[in-house]
Amino acid sequence: MTFINKEVAMEYLGGMEAIFDKISKSFLESYKDFKEKVLTSLEEEKESFSDYMTSSLYNEIHSIKGITLNMGMIALYDCTTSILKDLKENIVDTQKIASMLDVFDATYNELKEIIS
Repeated sequence: MTFINKEVAMEYLGGMEAIFDKISKSFLESYKDFKEKVLTSLEEEKESFSDYMTSSLYNEIHSIKGITLNMGMIALYDCTTSILKDLKENIVDTQKIASMLDVFDATYNELKEIIS
């Protein structure tokens, strides 16, 4: 399975390969500890989650959602969008979050291969 649709990314980025490479490198650096941050936030909030507006879990997942679509990371975008919708309804689905983290890992690793 492919986790990055570069054609979609090129549509969003006006076909500029150099921009894709620059944003990809920034993504890899910025989100290298994303999984740990999500797991830490989940652990801290799993029993007391009450408001997505003050949730570090929501903030961590929301921070990555925007760039995923622009970079053609459709599966990761879909996962994060679904989780954010749940969190807005005060639903913390740990299985869905674990699946999203698996998709994140696969996407992150695929991106490393693409730009190396």
